[in-house]
Amino acid sequence: MSNLDTIIKQANTRLLGNLYQHLFSDYFYTQLKEKHILNSLDENFTADNYDGIVVFSSTNNLINLTKVIAQFTIEQSNIIRAISRISCDKQRNAIYDLNSLTQEILDLHQSTPIKNITSPIQSKDCNHKTQYFSLSRKSPGSFIEKDLIIDIEITENHLKPLASAIINSISSVLDPYIYIFPDFVTYITHEQWSDYQINPNYIGLKKQIRLLKTAKKIFPNLLKYLNTSLNEIKDSGFIHKFHRQLQTKGCLISDEELIISSGFLVTKEYWSNITISDIKTIFSKINLQC
Repeated sequence: MSNLDTIIKQANTRLLGNLYQHLFSDYFYTQLKEKHILNSLDENFTADNYDGIVVFSSTNNLINLTKVIAQFTIEQSNIIRAISRISCDKQRNAIYDLNSLTQEILDLHQSTPIKNITSPIQSKDCNHKTQYFSLSRKSPGSFIEKDLIIDIEITENHLKPLASAIINSISSVLDPYIYIFPDFVTYITHEQWSDYQINPNYIGLKKQIRLLKTAKKIFPNLLKYLNTSLNEIKDSGFIHKFHRQLQTKGCLISDEELIISSGFLVTKEYWSNITISDIKTIFSKINLQC
């Protein structure tokens, strides 16, 4: 049975909460990678910001949130990464006083977590500006969007639903790897499945990634890094962990995603009959491309 671990911090503004949310998420995802813990299979981590109320949650407790947040230290280089991620999200350039903002983040980090959300901060404080950090008007020309595609060519009808489910799981597992990629900061804007009616023997999931235009030339580095990470994910037990999830929880892909991508809907018995060999076959055929 999974255990839910939650930490709640209250920032003075939504934007400061957003910054802290990205700062700690970056650190937590690094811990997952270092400990070979797979997101969505071993651990489910979420980070949300509700008008300045920042809520971190994890299940299974393989990494204790309370201990990790106590070990977490604020570095200015990581603050700059978090600011860049917010810029990619909002498509706005950032203006900030780094030293003063660092102290503001340190004060939030060192504050006592709140046990219950009692009342939200006033809506007038929920804007895109703090005393030391603000965002410009939208400047989409400063950013570019690239597609990362996880896909497979497959003709065996009985394995197509499994292929969709594995791609869906790989996508979730890869998210932290994309998040902590060291060369440049990215923001995943949305995902889109291929349509089986266009090509019934192709299944693909496109992740649209936004980044600063200045990183355009080194974007291929991300694909190389993720292909290496895919091998690491396999070595971290993806195949057996995915099989165990099927047997204990069933498939975590929605019926809508399943029928759009594979053209099939299946019963619970389908998932219970999936073998380790089936998963190995599909995993070996998965491609990553930009």
